[in-house]
Amino acid sequence: MENIQNNYREQLFIGCGHEQLFGISKIYQQKKLAKAVAKLFAVSLFITLGSLFMHPSTWVYFGIIHFITLALPISVIFVRAPNVAFVIGIACIVGYAIGIVNLTPIWEWSVLHLGIPTRTVDLVSFFPWIGVVLIGVFVMHKALFQIKVKSNRVLNKLVFLGQHSLLIYLIHQPILYGLFGLADMMLGR
Repeated sequence: MENIQNNYREQLFIGCGHEQLFGISKIYQQKKLAKAVAKLFAVSLFITLGSLFMHPSTWVYFGIIHFITLALPISVIFVRAPNVAFVIGIACIVGYAIGIVNLTPIWEWSVLHLGIPTRTVDLVSFFPWIGVVLIGVFVMHKALFQIKVKSNRVLNKLVFLGQHSLLIYLIHQPILYGLFGLADMMLGR
């Protein structure tokens, strides 16, 4: 199960790098970037408060949307320096893998002094995933996986889904929680 989850996360974060670069090309202007980050921040706050209400012992304090909120402005910094993004991305991943780069001391301090839970329903580690996003910036800038596709109905629907992915994320979460909650009730848990 952990391998499946890690593989899913790798694909998700490479996708985030791609998505952020596409988004960056549209929102490079500071005003639009600030608006996008503010929207993501508001959603992150909503997720944190909602999870605190629904799951007080495992509330979300740094989940996927929180990560994207932080990764977006960081990735913008490297749009004009994709080679630097690649080097820093590799350094983040390798540094994390060998134990040099991690936020464990900060996390442990936060658990002890701020009372954040040791378990949460959604937690994204900043390292190594920011490295994967930065590599995604490099990959998209270099157009390493550029595929020419003719526009068609299926592609247009996929584009629509990509352009509304935050809304889709927000809609699917309560549906899944409701279904899993119903399943738990039916199973007597």
